[in-house]
Amino acid sequence: MVAGGSEPSWNLFVDKLDGGGYSFKLVTLATDEGEIRGTLQLMEGSMNSSEERVVFKGIDHNKNSIEITQSNLECTDMSGQSHERTVRVKWREFDFLGCDYTKK
Repeated sequence: MVAGGSEPSWNLFVDKLDGGGYSFKLVTLATDEGEIRGTLQLMEGSMNSSEERVVFKGIDHNKNSIEITQSNLECTDMSGQSHERTVRVKWREFDFLGCDYTKK
């Protein structure tokens, strides 16, 4: 999954790990931490389907919890381009909302 948004600017990359589970990289201007990395477990749905909702939960390298929800709600990015799915990232005190840019 590749997702991103603005206000503040953020990008998210989620990859499946060999042997199970997922890894993530979150890059945002909201903090001075640079790249935030960690691991995720798929809690609801499936990455390779068009299910209404997909939920991941995990922790970053500093043991902060993260929740990522991908939903079938249409999303419009800052350029006005429409995307099929919305992504919400809850991490620390932040609640990022943006679009799923994953190529099908």
